[in-house]
Amino acid sequence: MYTLKTLATVGVVVAAVVFLSWSRGRRFAWRRPMVVAFGLFAGSIAVDLLHVAVAGVRNPPLWDFKCFWMYGQVAAAHHNVYDPASYQVYHALLNPAKNLEFDTIGVDVGLPYPPPGVLLVYPLGFVANISTAMIGWYGALFSAALGCVYLLWRRFFAADGIAGLVVVCVLIAGLGATHMTLGLTQVDFIALLFLLLFWGEPVSWRAGLWLAPLIFLRPLFILLAISLVVRRRWSALAALAAGSAALIAICFPLVGPDSLATYLRHNPTLRYPVEYFTGSSSLYKVLTSLHVNDGSFSLATHPVYVAIAAICVAIATAICAMCAQRQRDMCLALLVVLGLWLYPATSGHYCVLLLPPMCAVWRYRQALNLSPAPVAAFFALNYLLLDVNAGAQTTGLAIAIDCLIFAWLAFRRPAARDTFEPPRSRATPLAASRT
Repeated sequence: MYTLKTLATVGVVVAAVVFLSWSRGRRFAWRRPMVVAFGLFAGSIAVDLLHVAVAGVRNPPLWDFKCFWMYGQVAAAHHNVYDPASYQVYHALLNPAKNLEFDTIGVDVGLPYPPPGVLLVYPLGFVANISTAMIGWYGALFSAALGCVYLLWRRFFAADGIAGLVVVCVLIAGLGATHMTLGLTQVDFIALLFLLLFWGEPVSWRAGLWLAPLIFLRPLFILLAISLVVRRRWSALAALAAGSAALIAICFPLVGPDSLATYLRHNPTLRYPVEYFTGSSSLYKVLTSLHVNDGSFSLATHPVYVAIAAICVAIATAICAMCAQRQRDMCLALLVVLGLWLYPATSGHYCVLLLPPMCAVWRYRQALNLSPAPVAAFFALNYLLLDVNAGAQTTGLAIAIDCLIFAWLAFRRPAARDTFEPPRSRATPLAASRT
């Protein structure tokens, strides 16, 4: 099932986690060479990803950037971004080989994001050459990825110094979803950046502002508002509402009233063919795969999904209400993985969003009374099941298992103090979040 390369990558990831756990506070001759070796591993994968980007710029692939560029062109021309008729000219321009899937999902659906999502693609409408536009797009994606490296380190690995930073690079480089995200030019690292800014924000109202664009980018994160409600962070909720209203107000002159009315009356997600939602990476896809109907996406045709989702959200809300005050990060992790499991469109590249929950297990392992063995096993299990190339059919299984794990961890009583808090002289605002 798994290639030797996949198993070797998982082995390096687990070895890096074990090394960091075992070497903390110890001095030995080969510690620095090990850090260098892990850094070279991450660097070699980064070089491979840069080669993928260069190849894409030279010969733009069919998915997914051509869709983003197309949305930007239509938006900048002030056409209706939610009307499929606005995109018909791109059938021949972007898809001369007449790939049926691209025409059905890319062109005939139109912009799938809520109106504020047009802010993401609008600048692309002013670049006529698709390869030139792709250079700027890749620049934004790699910049977001570097920002995620820094924020993951500051939030979860700052106490481990440079070695912790290297291990963060290994965790990102070794994740199959990283390759899929950058290969498809998807926006998951931008979403991850907003998630980390929300996760580590110490000021409640600013956390609400970070959450607003995150929800518009990936609606599954609406579940994070549950944490704000049960912890009575009213300023964060007010900022979330104000930030959402501001984004809608900013995008309104760009999309126009006709586009907004079309989005409300004829939502583009309803034009997706039902085959798009088959697979095993989310609950909806699992249920749809068991009974495929002709037609388009509709929650109304899956009352079983609606019932299961409602029960899961109710259980998660109850867990957060009971545990969020003492296990904030575990409750946030539970809401993230549950959102991925319940969101109908979850795919393999979404799984970079699992990095904060996984890193939270490392960060609070002693506070959770977890020995190095189960922590290493947790990382090994996730990286094996989330491998995109060989283990795509097990992505949903990994997410479902993580839901159970974080529900269990939320109930674990923390130790008297978090022994992984960075020294006071090195502490950062991210380490003492009150959101």
